[in-house]
Amino acid sequence: MGRPDLEAGLREIREDRLHGATHLAERALQLLLEASRALADLEAEEFVASAACLARELASARPAMAAVANAVCEAYALFLQGLRRCRAHPSRMLALAAHRVLRRSASKRRLAALKAAAHLKGTVITLSHSGSLALALARAPGVDQVYVAEGRPLLEGRNLAMELSAAGKAVALITEAQMRLMAERCTLAAVGADAVLADGSVVNKVGSHLLALVARDAGIPFLVVADTAKVAPRELVWGEDLMEAHPAEEVWGAAPEGIHAVNYYFERVPAPLVEAVITERGPLGEGDLLRVVEMRSRYRDLLFRHSGASPRPTRA
Repeated sequence: MGRPDLEAGLREIREDRLHGATHLAERALQLLLEASRALADLEAEEFVASAACLARELASARPAMAAVANAVCEAYALFLQGLRRCRAHPSRMLALAAHRVLRRSASKRRLAALKAAAHLKGTVITLSHSGSLALALARAPGVDQVYVAEGRPLLEGRNLAMELSAAGKAVALITEAQMRLMAERCTLAAVGADAVLADGSVVNKVGSHLLALVARDAGIPFLVVADTAKVAPRELVWGEDLMEAHPAEEVWGAAPEGIHAVNYYFERVPAPLVEAVITERGPLGEGDLLRVVEMRSRYRDLLFRHSGASPRPTRA
C-alpha cells in the first residue's frame, strides 16, 4: 500500500454518507496503521513529517464528527510520546499509538452502552442510527418498545430497527413527521451524538433538535448516549457553514425545474433541552465535560502546532 491508497482512504472518510462518527473514527485510526506500514521505508524525519501531514488531513476530514479528529489527535499525542521514550523507527510508534486508541475507544463505547442501558426504560423514541445507542437499547432490560424515526434521506433508521428487532426488542418504524404523535406513548427520547460541545449542546443528525423539542412538549426526558470520545475541543464552534450540505438528489432524485431540495445532515441541540449525556463515566457533569474539553484541546494543539501549523477554529 502506498500514498495513493492512503489518499483513497482519506477520500473515503470525507465522502462516507452511511456510517456514523464512531465507525469513521475507527477507519481513521486504521488508516494511520496502514500508513505505519506504507511509509515504513522512509527515513525517520521524513516519516514523522508525512505522518503529521496525514494526521492533520484526517483530523480535518469531518469537522462535525468530533470522534474522528479526537481519535487522530489522541493517537498523534501518543505517537509523539513514544518518539521521546523509544529509539525504534517511528513507524513502530505510530502503529502502537493507533492500536492503543482503537482499544481505548472500543472499551469506552462498550462501557457507555452499559451505563446508558441502566437509564433506558419503558418505551423509547429515537431517530436515525447510532451504534452506541443501538448497543445500549439492545442491552437495556427495562426497554419494552422502541419507536425509530427512519432518518431521511438515507433511511438509516431502518438499520437500527432491524438491529433492535434481531436483539428481541419490539420495534415500530415511523417517519419524522410522526415523532410528536408517538411521543405521547413513550417514556423517554434518546439519540446518539456526533459531537458534544463545551457548552453542553450536542451535534447530531438533523431531526434531533426537533425530537428534543417534541420530548419537552410531551414531558419526557431527552437523553444522549455518547462516550467521551465525542466530546469536542474548545475550538469546535457551531456554525451553519459546516452543517454538511449533501447532494439534493438524495432528497429528490429528479426534482422538477425550479425546485431545489435542501439536504443538510447535522444540527445542534441546545444544552437546556438535554436531560443528560450518558458516557462511559455515567451522566456527564459540567466539571467533567470541561476537563475532557481541555484534554481534547491539548491533543489538538499538539497535532497542529507541533509542525508549526496553526489550529484554526473549527465550526461543527
